[in-house]
Amino acid sequence: MNKCGERERGRFNWRKYVSFPQTPTVSSKPLKRLSEGEYDALIKRQFWELYEGLNLDISDDAKLVLLPQSVLGRILSGHALFKGRAREDISMDRIVTAIGMEPGVVKGQRQKMVDDFKLSIDRLLDGKSKYLVDEAGEPIYGVNFLREIELDCDKEMFKGGVIVGRMDNIDWRRRTQEFYQKTLEKKDFKIAGGKEFPVNVEMMRKYGISVRDFSEKEYSPQDIEKLMELGVIFGEDCLSGLDGVETMYIRYIRGLGICDDAALLATGVRHGLSSMVLGFCIDATDTYSKYINEVRVGGVDEFIGEHIMERWEKMHHEKLVSDEECMETIYFGAKNNYPKIIFSSSHRRFVEVEKGMPHSTFMSHAHFLRSGRFQKYPLGFERVPSTEFYPSVDTRFKVGGLGGVINKSQCTGEYMRGKGHRH
Repeated sequence: MNKCGERERGRFNWRKYVSFPQTPTVSSKPLKRLSEGEYDALIKRQFWELYEGLNLDISDDAKLVLLPQSVLGRILSGHALFKGRAREDISMDRIVTAIGMEPGVVKGQRQKMVDDFKLSIDRLLDGKSKYLVDEAGEPIYGVNFLREIELDCDKEMFKGGVIVGRMDNIDWRRRTQEFYQKTLEKKDFKIAGGKEFPVNVEMMRKYGISVRDFSEKEYSPQDIEKLMELGVIFGEDCLSGLDGVETMYIRYIRGLGICDDAALLATGVRHGLSSMVLGFCIDATDTYSKYINEVRVGGVDEFIGEHIMERWEKMHHEKLVSDEECMETIYFGAKNNYPKIIFSSSHRRFVEVEKGMPHSTFMSHAHFLRSGRFQKYPLGFERVPSTEFYPSVDTRFKVGGLGGVINKSQCTGEYMRGKGHRH
């Protein structure tokens, strides 16, 4: 750090911020500058285009509270209707209000969905249910296909909840990097990461920080301490439902992180289909908990994962999951491992039914895990062909000693026979 408190390019500098350039438009004509009212109208239009245009295997109520987050992503990246009109000063509150909904109501609905998930896990642990449904029998997070999946509710299944809850934790990623050191191709193994914090949106704007700054620049422990001193982030859980507080991801190490698709499949290969399904719901929690009342340092997904571990160990007086099992999933899910994987599906992508497909992307992964077969369809924002992804992840599993998925005749294990799934 120099005398002015600045850091090298790409690192956090709390005194002076360099704005990211807006995404350029391919049009030769300059775009008309929109008034705030016109921009709000564009937000509303984008939301309803997504709501009516996407084929998501979730309830209509879930779509209403999920898709504002997709709009935020498009605004920050300058995609779709926001090409050439990217902005970094937009909050979820602004988007929800522009759509015509009340921020407090949307936060409350998402909070209830997260709470229902945690309660459903307790019922699974207590042996009162074998399905990821709420007390009324409705599927968790409104995911329709969860109605049809009968879970094993065994030790291996609950491992998946803990493992997926930890895979975004920067400390677990660092430990994984130190433990493995080399990729499956014997090259240096590196993995990026960060941590979720409750953020005071008003103070963030006061100091000229954007959501994109948090996700793309690199923040040191000293930077995090300074942000706490400035009142931009909270160093403790924020459970009081304060207005203007949102959960945001702050990057510690730049680079390639984890492909959630590969990580979930690795969990399924090692611990079974039920484990992968529970892991999927933990991953969904990471999405919904970005905009709820009770926000936690490190994320609610990790909090629920640790809750599973604590309850299991208290009930059974034995360790649920080893450190090596947690690091294994992170290792096989890392984008920078061999073969390299450049995408990761968001929750919205996991529940989306792509054109010409009979079911959602997640259920396509489940089908691949059970049968070794797959159809051709695009994955993630990058639209990576499934014909590239599935052979790549299968190669990882074979080279890494987990056993192949595509050659089912050479594999053994309950998940191969589709245990825990009924039609």
